[in-house]
Amino acid sequence: MPAPSPIEHIDVVRAIERGDRAAADPACVKPARQRRVVACTPRDGVGSRIAIPAAAVALSIAFAVEHQEIPVSVGSDLLQAHIETLVADHARWQTLIADDIVWELAYAPALGHPARLAGRAEVVRHANWFLAAVKDFRFIDPKVYAFADDPGGAAAQVRGEGLVRQTGRVYRQEYVVFLRSAGAKIAYMREYFDPTRAAKALDTPILDLEPW
Repeated sequence: MPAPSPIEHIDVVRAIERGDRAAADPACVKPARQRRVVACTPRDGVGSRIAIPAAAVALSIAFAVEHQEIPVSVGSDLLQAHIETLVADHARWQTLIADDIVWELAYAPALGHPARLAGRAEVVRHANWFLAAVKDFRFIDPKVYAFADDPGGAAAQVRGEGLVRQTGRVYRQEYVVFLRSAGAKIAYMREYFDPTRAAKALDTPILDLEPW
């Protein structure tokens, strides 16, 4: 059985947080009598999934329900899911974000865009603008890192590529993204990218901004 995807894992986390055993158990594990199962398990030291007996997973779920604990990988799973769905399944991506999400784009003011987007409406509006402006955008070779001391946090390095519709120029970018979660949803992101690459692809000048 293949390991669950980050999105499937997030669904299980949300069911656990609701205390919904019926929703969590079938999505995460088979009955305990089926002992050899790759279930919704923690990540090992190198970030891959590991196989543990289904009964042990069921006990972990029960403990999480009782104590309202979130699995350690929720931050990294959300960040992986963000990368996988922002373009490929935008409707699904919108279910991952909190209503009060904050998305900071440190170098966006150099392009005349806001450095901080607050709330679902602003964030979705910006994402829709980007998807409309850049054709066939895709993320390449994502590397997602969980924070050992912060279950809800994660960071990622990822490259991106697409075609700017207005200019016909190829847009290639490298991103670094930091994420924090709350309630198994994306509550905060801070994103860094090279504004000179964006300006060249968009055929727009870099604004001469005052230092921070």
